[in-house]
Order: sequence, then C-alpha cells, then structure tokens
Amino acid sequence: GFLDIDLTEFKKGEANVTGFQLVNYADPNVSRIVQQWMDFDNKDAKVPKRGLK
Repeated sequence: GFLDIDLTEFKKGEANVTGFQLVNYADPNVSRIVQQWMDFDNKDAKVPKRGLK
C-alpha cells in the first residue's frame, strides 16, 4: 500500500511528486497521456520566453 512506498529519494528534493509513484506506466492510457504531456512540454520549450513588462 501507500505506506510501503520508499520516499527516501524525495525527502531531499522537497518536491511533492509522490503521487507519480502511484501511476501504472504500463497502462496504454497512461503512456498516451505521458507522451502528450512530453509533447506539450517540448512545444513550450520552443516558444521564446518573454520578460515581464
């Protein structure tokens, strides 16, 4: 269960990413969503960043 997850690697980073360990990456639906997310991030990285005005 949730209490059995080893959170040692996340204690130093101070990021709340523990929920991602609960995702079944073998599920085709999850794989599709992760790919869409990565594609979206890659598109965003190509857009020039604009400073605040």
